[in-house]
Amino acid sequence: MHQAQADHLAPSASVAVRQPTWAVLALLPLAAGYFLSYLFRNVNGVMAPEIMRDLGVGADGLGLLTSVYFLTFAVMQLPVGVLLDRYGPRRVQFALLMCAAAGSALCASGTGFLALLVGRALIGLGTAGGLVAGLKASAEWFPRELLSRVNGLFIMCGGLGALAATWPAEFAIRLVEWRGLAALLAVLVAAAAIAVRLGVPDRARRIETQGPAISLRDVVRDKQFQRFAPLSASCFGTVLAVQGLWAGPWLADVDSLSRSEVATDLAGMAAVLIVAAPCWGLLVERLRRWVRLANAAALAACAMIASELFVVMHGSLPAELPWCLFAVFGGITVLSYSVMAEFFPPAAIGRANGALNVLHIGFSFLIQFGFGQIVAHWTRIDGHYPKVAYEAGLLLPAVIQIVALTWFAWPRRALEDTACAAET
Repeated sequence: MHQAQADHLAPSASVAVRQPTWAVLALLPLAAGYFLSYLFRNVNGVMAPEIMRDLGVGADGLGLLTSVYFLTFAVMQLPVGVLLDRYGPRRVQFALLMCAAAGSALCASGTGFLALLVGRALIGLGTAGGLVAGLKASAEWFPRELLSRVNGLFIMCGGLGALAATWPAEFAIRLVEWRGLAALLAVLVAAAAIAVRLGVPDRARRIETQGPAISLRDVVRDKQFQRFAPLSASCFGTVLAVQGLWAGPWLADVDSLSRSEVATDLAGMAAVLIVAAPCWGLLVERLRRWVRLANAAALAACAMIASELFVVMHGSLPAELPWCLFAVFGGITVLSYSVMAEFFPPAAIGRANGALNVLHIGFSFLIQFGFGQIVAHWTRIDGHYPKVAYEAGLLLPAVIQIVALTWFAWPRRALEDTACAAET
């Protein structure tokens, strides 16, 4: 869908929200759900040693246990997007978060690998609307020119969740062990569900559209979406997969850091993500005047590939430097969802973001699971995998990103060549 078409389909009666303070307050329960979604997504990086010891699993089993979250999360993105466009964030998020609470309770009480696998699957299902519900609400409640800033601040809550999954989670595990932490998270996510039920309106205003409605099929078949979505997914999926799990074991095995030092470094990466998200949002507002946001995202992808190579080849440099550089690109999510807001009107933004997240989380599952399978090909020495195993694992997302970047650039080059031939 070209920009002109999106503008034509944009709400004709759309006005700026008259009560911005109320709108921000209404976003807070949704932000709490997204915070917990990111905490669930990343907490296994700190829990990993205890889970591997208690369940007697290796890197391949840990990769499956953690990545099943992304699998169910991805499966739910399309139906969640449709439901959000139809029923709004309040009803959908309440039901989903209660499901996540049940999954976390099962993880806390389960005694075998299968119980934890089912619990993680339920958590992935229940947190599937954490981000897209907030993006849907902001698209309805705020004018388009403020979306990048609002979305950047909302996504910052995910960074806070990632931060909470580091040394605070490490401290909690020391007090109540990892099963106690899972029980605590079950209570917190249930409380967030109740807050959504009580504090989020069904509709802040009715979206009125001109022209035909945009279906999920229209979104998926859109040429610009097809070009851009794999690039966005390969980058953001890598951040979710690596920062959410494999950065912790890397720091422990390759850089020989203690568990507390790993938690501190992961906290530093999360802090960088917290700062990066709103900064990307402000940058997007400036970039909009000079360059297409999709092209800006492509440049960010190039820099991200370079940062991954820097992680592999940093040599004697402190481990924190390349990993913090890698974390900077966790904030490019703001670019991706701002691009979706340019492609599609608010009435279809749930479907568009849901379809994009299918690829985001699907790539996360593939990369996180594939990383573990690659690392498991090497034999552990004194309980640690060798450096070459992790380096080989990180080549997987780098190759995927290069392919996606080529896919994004190739149609553009072909179209430009056609245009030049027509002018000649």
